[in-house]
Amino acid sequence: MPASRSTRTDTFLVFGIALALGAAGWAAEADDPPVARTLQELEQHIEEAGKTAPAWLDDTPLEYPETLNLDWEKVAEGWQPNINLQTHVFGVIGRNATTLRRGIRLMHHVLEVNKDDPEKAKRTMTELGRLYAHAEEHVQAAYWHQKAGVNRAEDAIAVAVCYHKLGCPQAAVNMLNRVQSSGRTPVGLITAWAEIGQMGRAKRLAEQLGGTSVGDAAFLAMGNACRRAGEYGKALGYYRRCQAVRTGNRRNQANKNRARSGLEALAGFADVNVAAIPDGTYEAESRGYRGPVKVAVTVKDGRIESVRVAQHREDRTLGGEVATPTHIVEKQGIKGVDAVTGASTTTDAILNATAKALTRAGK
Repeated sequence: MPASRSTRTDTFLVFGIALALGAAGWAAEADDPPVARTLQELEQHIEEAGKTAPAWLDDTPLEYPETLNLDWEKVAEGWQPNINLQTHVFGVIGRNATTLRRGIRLMHHVLEVNKDDPEKAKRTMTELGRLYAHAEEHVQAAYWHQKAGVNRAEDAIAVAVCYHKLGCPQAAVNMLNRVQSSGRTPVGLITAWAEIGQMGRAKRLAEQLGGTSVGDAAFLAMGNACRRAGEYGKALGYYRRCQAVRTGNRRNQANKNRARSGLEALAGFADVNVAAIPDGTYEAESRGYRGPVKVAVTVKDGRIESVRVAQHREDRTLGGEVATPTHIVEKQGIKGVDAVTGASTTTDAILNATAKALTRAGK
């Protein structure tokens, strides 16, 4: 049974929009993406568009157990996801794309229920920010996180990625700089630096953390970042370095298993030419969180026509089983496809299985 999400607050990280959009800490690198919005334009866009719910929300039913307590108080001992709201969020809402949308609909209702209690309203807005980020609704995610006040490193990282997706890399870099200079350097920063196009910073941080107790996780994250960037040879190198780490945290063996899956997936993949693959549907599987994740990749007329998750036993995909295949088709490969935050093991498995299927098809 999974453990409930920690409610600890990292008090050294209390970011607001003014901090995130401040000019200090900005230092450009050669791989910066083009600026589509200025800091002022970003702030205005978030304030105007973020308060508007996505079009699908009105069509999403408000459904939750009658026994569920909506005021965030823990009223039952143990897991009890049909009674305690915190465990309901973690154990039920995150199961798949459908439950994720229903969870967002529920959180809007919970916000209305708790609107007269500032602390509970703030907690609900933070959860809305997290869930919207999982759903890839970036402007709503940034809006609700800012309304709540970003008070955890993990949330600050997610907001930075949202700023980047919304076309303002300067705001993203400012936010990540403040996380990194706060005295704490979570491994998630490696992924975030890479995702916003700062591969140099990602690699430097991976090397910095490589000799610490999280070295295995750092090399794994950098391997995944190189895979996303299409640097497959470098990805293989980082996966091997992850496997070579002899000490680490309690997830050391799990990280090594994920690195092994990456090695298996990328072996020979750099030579794959999708345009030369015969029409057909090709299957492969890779290790997920709860077991193997099998995908079926259909190629037609030299293009990836569809990717379908054919079989899995994952219990918390956060919509990755829908979003990741869609992005693979959009990108016509695994290059440039991000793992879904909070379900990275599952989405990495989808990417690895897709690479294996295409490699086999190419042979």
